[in-house]
Amino acid sequence: MAWIRRQQDRIAEQERPSAPGFVTGDVIAYQGQRYRLQMVERNGRPSVALRDGGTLELSVRPGSDRAMREGVLQAWYRQQLK
Repeated sequence: MAWIRRQQDRIAEQERPSAPGFVTGDVIAYQGQRYRLQMVERNGRPSVALRDGGTLELSVRPGSDRAMREGVLQAWYRQQLK
């Protein structure tokens, strides 16, 4: 029982990531791993790609707001589940 309490305390003390703003440098969780977000603004179809070094690249059109960036990532998550 003491071991369980120590583990619960250890988990409770861990730093919790804040809600992402979907800007370069944010940490995004995917399949139990943490990835550093790299935002790329370019014309064309929005996309998401996992890159070497623990980077998740999110390509969106210039001027995309937070909700649009989040929507692209959510659609990618859903696609990965298929």
